[in-house]
Formats: sequence, C-alpha cells, structure tokens
Amino acid sequence: MCIQLARELSSFVGESVDVDAAFPFAHFDDRKVMAERIADLNISAISNTFASLKVDRLYSMAKGIREKKSVTLYAMEENVLPAQDFADKLLSIGINVRTAFRAVNVTNCALTQTADSPALLISYYHKEQVIQNAARSLCERKVPVYLICGPFTSGLTKYASETAEIGFYESQPRIGPIGSRTATCAVLDVLYAYVFNQDYEKNVALMNNGGDYRKYGSENG
Repeated sequence: MCIQLARELSSFVGESVDVDAAFPFAHFDDRKVMAERIADLNISAISNTFASLKVDRLYSMAKGIREKKSVTLYAMEENVLPAQDFADKLLSIGINVRTAFRAVNVTNCALTQTADSPALLISYYHKEQVIQNAARSLCERKVPVYLICGPFTSGLTKYASETAEIGFYESQPRIGPIGSRTATCAVLDVLYAYVFNQDYEKNVALMNNGGDYRKYGSENG
C-alpha cells in the first residue's frame, strides 16, 4: 500500500499529461516539452519527499554525527554522487568523514568500523547485497546505523537505529536516476543543514575563512 501511494504521488500532474518518474518523456516529444517534464519530475521528487519526511529522525542522525564529529558513509552505484557531495559538505565544517563507495571498501569498512562513530547507509533501492551484509555486520558490533532509503520493502531497516525514508517512487527499468537522485540529494542537504546548525556561528566562521583562503589562493596561483 505504501509503495502504491508513493507511486501515485510521484506522477506529477501537468496541464494535460502525467509525468512518469521512470520514463518522463517520449521519443517524439518536443524539446521544450522534454525540458518541462524533467523540471516537473524534479519538482515532484522534492515535494513528494518532503510531504512525508520524518525530520525528527534526520535530526537525531545529525545529533549523532555532530556529537562524534565523525561518520562513515556507505553508498554504491547511483547513490555515490549524492553521498560524495554530502561528504564534501561535512568535511568543510570539520567532520571526519570516511567513505566506502566500492564493494571491497564497503566490506572492509564494515568489518573495521568501531562503535564510537555512526555509519550512514544511503541505498535508494535497498538492492545491494554488499550493503545488506555491511549493515548486518555493523549492527552486530553495536555500531550506530543510520539509513536513508527509498519507499521499498527491505531487510535493511531492521539493522538501522534511525531510518529516513524518501517518499518518492521511481520504478525500474528507467532512463536513469533523475527524480530519485534529486530526492536523495534534498534529504542529505537537510541532514547537512541540521549538522551545520548545531554549531552555527562556528561553522559560519569556517565558511568565511574558507572563502578568504580560496580568494587568496586564486590571487596568488
């Protein structure tokens, strides 16, 4: 029922047609129509995601990341680019970030991570077996597991101490991760904002100092 509801919400109604999240345009669509449907799809992804987002769960994740000043990110395939962008943002405010974006790295990190910092798993479809194995290993060793995932039934959630579900349905096959990528990035941006806000003045100062450093470097490069 939840998947069906997410599917219905993910069909953005334009003036005369619905936009299919998996195939938002047809072969002979006009160029302007194609552009409008891609825009509508991204708008729909954000609106549907925030309509059902459990912000308290995201804030709880942010508190854990800020408290430990560190996090290990686990992601694969289309989830890697949103995860890397999130990692870069955290690094800019002094959070120690470890990334595991390939199968061998996911396995090794899961086997060596200690319980003194959280693990954040980003998996829209829940389909990567290596991520499933990592989640089980982390949970068994009492590592705090945070999960950001799509609206699909999965065994991943049973290993997570906190789960934030992306309420945007994008079926497979598809032309590519468009709406799901936008939705994932939006959720990670909110998570980053929550981490940032807990040390707002200090982090603003870091941003200002970083801007001065980049300006100085460009003038003397």
